[in-house]
Amino acid sequence: MKKIILLLLALFTLLNASAQIKKPVKWSAKTEKISDTEFNLIMNATIESGWHMYSQFTPDGGPLPLVLTFKDSKGNFDLIGKAKETPYKKEFNKDFGVDEYYFENKAIITQRVKLKNPKVTKIVVNVDFQACQNQCIEDKVDLIFEIPVVEKTQSEVTTKDVDTSKIISTTIDTSKTEVHQQQKETPLAQPKKEEKKGLWKIFYFSFF
Repeated sequence: MKKIILLLLALFTLLNASAQIKKPVKWSAKTEKISDTEFNLIMNATIESGWHMYSQFTPDGGPLPLVLTFKDSKGNFDLIGKAKETPYKKEFNKDFGVDEYYFENKAIITQRVKLKNPKVTKIVVNVDFQACQNQCIEDKVDLIFEIPVVEKTQSEVTTKDVDTSKIISTTIDTSKTEVHQQQKETPLAQPKKEEKKGLWKIFYFSFF
């Protein structure tokens, strides 16, 4: 009898351990560029046949919904709206008394983000989810999204990186130069000669 009990305990332990290491959902991450500051974070889930994974919109009171946690978002990037999902199935669960929203075979979840910190090169998203077959397991995974670095064009480097405050102005005031030249070209002694000629004429007329 003791041997039977020990055998059953060993079998239960083996089944429990097998359930714990079971990974019915495989994930992959992809970054889609929208602009220099906006990106789509695309999460692809491949679900093993016979299993299903619950949506993030699954109502309260039922199975555990999928939860996304965006790490180090403060000061680095903002979420634009709620994460979007591919179509899910809807079914009423008699045991829980609520509707279940779940995926079979595959699911795609997309979250748009807007960068606030240009130095960000990657975004880490933790996905916490529940998948069920005859039994349910809860699992989580960290997905890493690479953010491409925006390279500056030559024109941007020329216009933005040069400190214009340190440029020395070499503008020449041509109006002053012309006046100066005119003053040099005009003899200052001419009016005096004209005055002397006038005086001699008056002297001659007075003499005669």
